[in-house]
Amino acid sequence: GAGNIAGKFVDAVRHVNGCDVVAVASKSMERAENFARQFEITKYYDSYETMLQENRIDCVYIATTPNFHYELTKLCLAYNIPVLCEKAMFMNFKEAESVFSESKRKGIFVMEAMWSRFLPAIQKAKQWMDEGKIGETKYINCVISYAFDPIKNSRNFDPALGGGAAFDLTVYSYELTDYFW
Repeated sequence: GAGNIAGKFVDAVRHVNGCDVVAVASKSMERAENFARQFEITKYYDSYETMLQENRIDCVYIATTPNFHYELTKLCLAYNIPVLCEKAMFMNFKEAESVFSESKRKGIFVMEAMWSRFLPAIQKAKQWMDEGKIGETKYINCVISYAFDPIKNSRNFDPALGGGAAFDLTVYSYELTDYFW
């Protein structure tokens, strides 16, 4: 994908020695080309499969809307390419079960890009919880709030695209509650 979050990912990759973004694909050639120019990526495509066929890729980062995550993750697995996929990774349990069973069977790494789990404050809190430094966990309360402009951010309100609180924001609460518990 060639959206805003993909740009943030490219910026982050530039801070990792030995890591490069070698290609970008989008449903739109214009978006792919504009993204490639903005981030100085030499190869861009309007076909995800063509990108996989024409490049030696060590891993794919999927940053499309969630309704495409399953299809694109399965495509990467068909090419034996590890995947880091944005949240919400899948639209339902059946998709998750299918991908993770295939990933395990083939021995190919697949992970949801849940950045909040890796924040230093979260890591420290988890460490203290595991060490019993802050007592026994009996209750976890997560509150997430974010103001979206329904006009500018229409995809955030479209359930068919994986928008809505359950897929777009509440996944952080689910993930952190599971991680801490």
